[in-house]
Formats: sequence, structure tokens, C-alpha cells
Amino acid sequence: MKKVIIALIACIVVAGIAITCVMGLNYELMYSKNTQFDIYIGKEFQDQEIQDIVHEVIGQDKKVITQKVEIYEDMVTITVPEITTEQIEQINQKINEKYGLDNTIEDIQVVNNTKIRGREMVKPYVLPVAISFIIILIVLTIIYRKLGIMKVLGNVIGYTFLVQALYLSVIALTRVEVNRFTMPIAIALFAMTQLAVVIKLEKKRLTIKEDNNSNN
Repeated sequence: MKKVIIALIACIVVAGIAITCVMGLNYELMYSKNTQFDIYIGKEFQDQEIQDIVHEVIGQDKKVITQKVEIYEDMVTITVPEITTEQIEQINQKINEKYGLDNTIEDIQVVNNTKIRGREMVKPYVLPVAISFIIILIVLTIIYRKLGIMKVLGNVIGYTFLVQALYLSVIALTRVEVNRFTMPIAIALFAMTQLAVVIKLEKKRLTIKEDNNSNN
């Protein structure tokens, strides 16, 4: 049974790495190449109403994010994968008609955002996680040195790499969007992995201690 589980995990990791290399990860719209533009409405509105207008112009299959901004939430920021000037004009015209406005295309600020690379998402976490990992390795090798330093290092490094690789592979295979929760979940898995390793090492230490007491 253990060999089957190991083989299954290995297949998932290999498949995940292959998918990542060929297709890349599926990033949320805010982390992908996108276009943002602001439209001042000056009165109360619903996000869904704006989304319906945008979908009507650019197509129902396109991702659209709308967000109320300003203190009084009377301006909307619209984020789409890509859009033409003509489509922005159509959206503006429809919003003018719906809310009785007279905004012109010159009143709209358009920003083209480039795709955020994966390493840019990871970068803020690298140093604190690396420092924490080194401290964990040092502490555990000291506490469980009687189990063998290489064995302790193998458990900590091996399980940490395995869990993170499996997590990345599942994201790649299921095409779950990479978003603001992706890295916090990875950190949580990292912490739980260290806890699981400690529990495993402690059980082994107690087993060895009990065996020694029995022999004495």
C-alpha cells in the first residue's frame, strides 16, 4: 500500500511539473496581463450591473473584475484581460445611458498591466521562510541528533520538498487559479509539514528510548 501511495504521488508531481513547463500556471486575472480603467459614476451602483454592461460589450466568456473605489464608492475600476478603445467607448456610452451621465472617453484613465511573474509573488516570502527553515533544521538536528543527523535532515528536507511539490502539481493539474491565497496556503502547508515531521521524529525517539529501557 505504501509503495502504491508513493508511486501515485510521484506520478502527480511529474505530471504537475510537465503541465507547468508546457502550459504554465493558471493565474487569476489580477495577476495576469490585463487592462484597467476607471469610470466616475457619482452615484450608487451595483458591481453586477457594471459587469453585465462589460460582458455585453466584450463577450460573456471574458473574465471581468469590477471594484468600487473612492471614499463614497462612486467610481468603478474595471479590469479585463484585453479591450479595444472602441469597446471602452461602448461601455462608457452604455454606463452614461444607464446612470444619466455625460462622461467622455477623455475622462477615462486606462492602465495596461503586465503579467506578474511567479517569482515576484514568491520573492517577499523567500528570505523569512529560508531563515525559518534553517533555524528549524539546526534545532531539530540538535534535539534529535541521536537519531542520526542525516536522517533528521532527510526527513525535514524530503517531506518539505514533497509537500510543496505536490501542492504545486495539484494547482497545475486542476488549473486552479493562482491568487492572493496561494502563497499563504503554501506557508501554512510548510508549517504543518514541520509539525508532522517533529511528531514523527518524537515518536521514533520515544520508541528507541522504550526499547533501550526494555533491554536494560
